Amino acid sequence: MPYKLEVAPADQTLSYLEALVRQWEQRNFEVITLAVGVVDGRPANLLTLARRAAPQAISLAVVDGSLSIQAQESAVNASAGARTLVWYAGVYVEGRIAAVVAYRG
Repeated sequence: MPYKLEVAPADQTLSYLEALVRQWEQRNFEVITLAVGVVDGRPANLLTLARRAAPQAISLAVVDGSLSIQAQESAVNASAGARTLVWYAGVYVEGRIAAVVAYRG
């Protein structure tokens, strides 16, 4: 299975990141991870993508990182509904690290 690495600048918005993910998914690549990293000495978000046949749409949301871990867990679960949790991680949003959850479905 071929994998692809994609770089998203640290200063982009959450809606930019979601649009980037959806563009790749329209080309039948599914996001495996989205993580904080460094590329060419600059902060960036790093996406790992895997070739898949028509993955379900992904949606991203910010969770309040100032909450306790239990409260963050509750927020992640409450927002999930019928969707499947893909990952929950620190991601650059507009130049700052934010707690971001990704759901499918």
